[in-house]
Amino acid sequence: MPSRVSKLLGQVVRKNLKPRTRLNAWRWAEANVELDRRFSAIEGPYKADYTPYLKIFHEWLSDPFVNEITFEKPRQVGGTTFLANGMMFAVVEDPGPVLYVTSTGSPGNAQAFAEREWHPRVELCRALRELKPDDKDDYKTTEQHFKSCTVKFAGAQSTNNVMSRPVRWLFMDEIDTWPQGSESEAPTTEIAEACTISYGLSKKIVRVSTPTVPGGAIHVQAERGSRHRLHVLSPFAKDKPRFELKLEMLNFHKMENKNKENGRWNLDAVRKTTTLTCPYTNLDIPMTDKAWMVNEACEDNVGWVSTNPHAPSEHKSGQISALYSPMMTWGDLAVLFLQRKDAPGGLQDFYNHYLGLPWERKKAEIKQNDIEILVAESPAYDRPEIGAMAHNLPFNLNVILTMADVQQSGFWWGQSGLRVTAEKKIEHYVLDWGAAASFEDLEKLMDREYTGPNGDAMKPYRGLIDSGYIAKRENGVYEFCWANDGLWFPCQGRVLENGLLAPVRETIFTHKGVDFEAVQFRDDLAKEELYISRIKDRVRPLFLPQKIDIQLIQQWMDEKLISKKTERGGEKLVWKDHGNNHLGDVFKQAIVGEWLLTDALLNPDGEDDGDEANKEGAIAEEANSAA
Repeated sequence: MPSRVSKLLGQVVRKNLKPRTRLNAWRWAEANVELDRRFSAIEGPYKADYTPYLKIFHEWLSDPFVNEITFEKPRQVGGTTFLANGMMFAVVEDPGPVLYVTSTGSPGNAQAFAEREWHPRVELCRALRELKPDDKDDYKTTEQHFKSCTVKFAGAQSTNNVMSRPVRWLFMDEIDTWPQGSESEAPTTEIAEACTISYGLSKKIVRVSTPTVPGGAIHVQAERGSRHRLHVLSPFAKDKPRFELKLEMLNFHKMENKNKENGRWNLDAVRKTTTLTCPYTNLDIPMTDKAWMVNEACEDNVGWVSTNPHAPSEHKSGQISALYSPMMTWGDLAVLFLQRKDAPGGLQDFYNHYLGLPWERKKAEIKQNDIEILVAESPAYDRPEIGAMAHNLPFNLNVILTMADVQQSGFWWGQSGLRVTAEKKIEHYVLDWGAAASFEDLEKLMDREYTGPNGDAMKPYRGLIDSGYIAKRENGVYEFCWANDGLWFPCQGRVLENGLLAPVRETIFTHKGVDFEAVQFRDDLAKEELYISRIKDRVRPLFLPQKIDIQLIQQWMDEKLISKKTERGGEKLVWKDHGNNHLGDVFKQAIVGEWLLTDALLNPDGEDDGDEANKEGAIAEEANSAA
């Protein structure tokens, strides 16, 4: 604990290090910052009243008694503008070495941010232009030696650049996607923060990020800080206590906007009519009242409430959702929620990117009873006889897929059928599974015929084959796909750290000078969809035949989502198996195949019926947009 003497000395130091201007950071920005269409949705002088909830964060920037600022945010609330304003303010009014570390590891991204955001802002700001060095060699893309201080840009994985010199101002962007460290190296956030130690009480650490999970870097830091939340008044109950805007307060007007027969939403109507329910009167607060509610709450910060009484006074943190944003209406958010709630990873995307909240995953373990319930709730149908090349089904299918998981000495395979209902929903039927000894066995599976009540025999449309096992990847998988001329596609699981943000992506692999169409998918999202959404919670249909064998049961039960201690003492959820999860990997690929085909199945003619919420095939596009 600091002694009384050190605290008094600290107050003297801080008093002497106050910014040169009497203006706080947002008032300074209004007087000096010009926005441009090259980097902003609006043009002209910066106006703090456009995003009034950012005023308090700017005030913390210019408060000499605040050393750390943590902003846990969604998209579309002005986070980038806040960061840029802070950097400009630092250079002109409160100079000291500045380091900005971007959200991804490649130095190219730091350069892109500098070119796209920073340099245009400098040219538009007279106060900054006057501080540019006389020697052009001192003003480079990712490092500028202003007359007042140096500004440097670095990528989060460029640890040598991050730790190269002491800094007074540290701006850290999208820290939840930074390297989290290992047994031999600390997380990049800690490496960067260590660079501020020599500046003691005059340092400023600014963290701005969209959260991912509760154990993510931004949420952990936000919880340690003051945890400020913005509370508003109801225009219908101004004498009642303030309240925080929540998603569950939105009224989508279900009776008027949802078709009772097919369960589909009229999105245009939802966008226009969504209101907020007053928690005291149950009256509908129209969107036109939002500006008054937010502005009133931000006037002199009367609506901001610290929810962490034990936070250190020098660490201020705040969280806000897009419900407060002037850039999105409540109807916009309602539509986005309806679009994403049934998409793979869609709810996490919505919570992270639009509510600014971490997505709390839950531990999951498949029990035999879960699978037996799935069988009991499925329509009655049988598996093909072993080795049979023809099989009759009591229903018609729209498409059949074959999947294969590659092992060192053989394969596990499965077949799934997809059926589109009259309500334009996709039903997923597990048809068959087993082991195979050779590529020839897999080829034979593609000739199996399934016949429904309409009398039409259908063969598998395409095959997805795991290309991750190194022995088979180097000795046969790509050659097998090439020989089958587009009937089979290499399929490869990836994680967020590999840079794959979308649930699934079609790409091109090059092997021995030959290009292959291939599929990459988010392994964690596919597992959550299969094991949790389909088997455990049964929120989307996955049907099983009447007679299943112990192999399927045991292999589906082999993989679990468990809690694991991190290298830094925290906890995270990870998927763990005992090496007998092959049929899980097989039908994980079946889920990926469904994702790929959804748009074509629901919109076979490529027609746009205007009902975006029911276009489940827009999954990959939505996820890429969110990324």
